[in-house]
Amino acid sequence: RRLIKRRIIIEVLGSQAKTEKEILAAGVGDSRYAREVLRRLCAEGKIYRTGVGGCSDPFRYTAARYYNGTQRIAAHQVPVEIRLQRIAKRIQGVLQAAPLGVFMTEKDIRAVVGDNIGTGKALRLLHRSSCVLRTGKGGGSHPFLYGFLSVAPSGV
Repeated sequence: RRLIKRRIIIEVLGSQAKTEKEILAAGVGDSRYAREVLRRLCAEGKIYRTGVGGCSDPFRYTAARYYNGTQRIAAHQVPVEIRLQRIAKRIQGVLQAAPLGVFMTEKDIRAVVGDNIGTGKALRLLHRSSCVLRTGKGGGSHPFLYGFLSVAPSGV
C-alpha cells in the first residue's frame, strides 16, 4: 500500500510543479498518511519542494527527474528573517510608545506583541544591534528589563 501511494504521487506530479492541494485532489486522497508520504519523498530527494509556503507563494512539488534546480528556495532562509524584522519593528514601536525611562519585561512585551518564538530572538537581535537597552540579570527573580534608546542606530 505504501509503495502504491508513493507511485501515485510521482505519477500525479508528472513533469509539472503542483501544489500539495492539487496533488491530494488528483486521486491520492487527503489524509495525514498521504501528506507524510509526500514529505518522505522530499526527504529522499525523489521530489523537490519549492516556494515559501502560505497563500501568496504556496509550496510546489516537482518530480526529481523534471527538476531543473533554478527554482529551489530553502524554506528557512527568507521567511524567518522577514518575520524577525517585522517582530523587531513591532517591539521598537511598543518601546517607543512607552514613556521615556519606562522599562518593560519580556513578558510585558510578549503580551503586547505576541507570544511566539520570534519575539525573544527579535529582542536579542535588537539588544545586540544596540537598538534597545537591556538591564537586569535575567531569570525569574531578576528578569531583563528592556527600554528604548532615544537614538537608535540603523541596521534593523
